[in-house]
Amino acid sequence: MHPDSLTWPVGQNSSYVFGLLTERADLLLESLDQVHTTSRRVEAMLMTVLHHGEIRAEDVARQLGFSRQTLFRRLRDEGTTFSDVLKSIRRRLAIEYLKGGKVSANEIAYLVGFSDAAAFSRAFKQWTGKTPGEYRSDGVR
Repeated sequence: MHPDSLTWPVGQNSSYVFGLLTERADLLLESLDQVHTTSRRVEAMLMTVLHHGEIRAEDVARQLGFSRQTLFRRLRDEGTTFSDVLKSIRRRLAIEYLKGGKVSANEIAYLVGFSDAAAFSRAFKQWTGKTPGEYRSDGVR
C-alpha cells in the first residue's frame, strides 16, 4: 500500500475498508470453490481428451481418483450428470470454434469428439436449432 493511504479519509475508517476487503475476499473464495466442483474437474479432464473420440465415464472417474459410482453421485449432488457435462463442453467448444471462423465443421466434429461430421451436425442442430453452416453464415456471435 502507498504510505500516504493512511491519511486518506477512507484509510482512517478501518471498519469500512475491512468490510470492503472482506466482501471482495469472500467473492474470490466463492469463485475458487466453483472451480473445484466435480463438474468443473470433469470439464477440465474432458478438455484434454475430447478429440480422442469415445469418452467413457469410467476412464474420467479413474483419472480423478473416483469410482464410476462416486463420480455419478458427486455430479448428481451438483445437479448434473456426466452426459450433461459432456454435452455442455462440446456445445461451448463447438460454438467457440465456429465463432473463430478458422476451422471447418469436419474439423470441429473431430475436435469436440464426434466420430463423424453428420453426428456432430445433428447434435449441433439439437443444441442451437441450426446446423453449423447456418450458425456460421448467420454470423451468430
